[in-house]
Amino acid sequence: MNLSSLLVQRMQRLPRPVTRDLAIERDLRVPMRDGAVLPADRWIP
Repeated sequence: MNLSSLLVQRMQRLPRPVTRDLAIERDLRVPMRDGAVLPADRWIP
């Protein structure tokens, strides 16, 4: 959690997040219509 998220959470008196666990799939190859292939990462809560 970054500092700005923490400040907003406290100012709005929001409850703490249930989890901070993330699954990260790295180096995915995403084909584009023009034939280019872009590298990407997928972040999943």
